[in-house]
Amino acid sequence: MDLPASRGGTRELTGDANRIWEQFLVLTNELMSPRLLWCPKDAKRKGATTFVAGRAPGREVSYSGNQNLSYFLSLNVSEELPETILSGDRNLTNEFGSLSPGRHVLADGMKLGFDGEIHIGSGNILLGDGSVQQLTSSRLREQFHAALTNAGLTTNVWLVP
Repeated sequence: MDLPASRGGTRELTGDANRIWEQFLVLTNELMSPRLLWCPKDAKRKGATTFVAGRAPGREVSYSGNQNLSYFLSLNVSEELPETILSGDRNLTNEFGSLSPGRHVLADGMKLGFDGEIHIGSGNILLGDGSVQQLTSSRLREQFHAALTNAGLTTNVWLVP
C-alpha cells in the first residue's frame, strides 16, 4: 500500500477520508472476501459480499466505500516488528472524543481508547505478527506506546473510515 499507484499501491489516496476503503483493494488477492473487512458488531456498517461491482444485483453487496469498512489502517508499520499495530476497530477515541473519519497523526502519550459503539469499551487490533487481540482502552495505549518505542517513532498515522 505504501507504493505509488503506478506500481500497484495506493500511496496517493492516504489523505482522502472518503477513500480509505480503497487502501484495502490492493489486498484483494490475499483476502477471500470483503466480509473480512466488516465487523458483525458494527451496526453502522454493512458487510460487502463481493469485490466485483455489479454482480447479481439485489443479492450481493459490492465493496465500494467506507460504509463497508469497520477497521482503521495504520500507515507506519513494519513487518520486522511483530508488535506493530496494522489495523483495528474504527471506534477510536482520544482525549478530545471520538476520532472522526480521516487521517490522524497520533503521538505517543495520547489518551487513545475505544468507545462503546462496537465492543463496549474495547476493540480488536491486528498486529504485525498476524495475531488479533481484543484490548481495553488502557491496553491499547500500552500496545501503541510499545509499538512506537520499538520502531523508534514518536508518532503514527492511522486512517479511520
